[in-house]
Parts: sequence; structure tokens; C-alpha cells
Amino acid sequence: MEQPKLTCGTDEIRINIKDSFELEFWADKFGVSRDEIRSAVKEAGDSLTAVQRKLKNSAPHDASQKYQRHPEHYST
Repeated sequence: MEQPKLTCGTDEIRINIKDSFELEFWADKFGVSRDEIRSAVKEAGDSLTAVQRKLKNSAPHDASQKYQRHPEHYST
């Protein structure tokens, strides 16, 4: 009997936008706002691969601004 192949790819990683710690982690990781992560998950699904693809496709064409966190999202 053949053993199932164990994989650990980004397709298996899910982003839980209801978990504030996780939401902040992924926002920091991609350099975008929490709202942008929420929007990407709602539009593309919760797999890491889908969210990465969505953020990449919606990023500005100027590479210097790609995945930059917007300063207006920081409050003092």
C-alpha cells in the first residue's frame, strides 16, 4: 500500500483574518495594511499562495513601492 505523500507548501498555509496576531504578522510580512490582507483574502481565498498572487498583481508597478506599508496606517 502506497503511503500518502506529505507536503508542506504555501498552498497548505491558510491566513486567518479573524486572528489579530496572524493578521498583523502577514501585514508586516508583506508590508501592507491589515485591510489589504483582509481584502486579498476575501477576493482570492485564504491560501497563502492565493494571497501572495493577489497582492503581487495589485501592487504598484514601481518596484520601489511594492509591498510598502502605508504610513497612514500607523497611529500614535
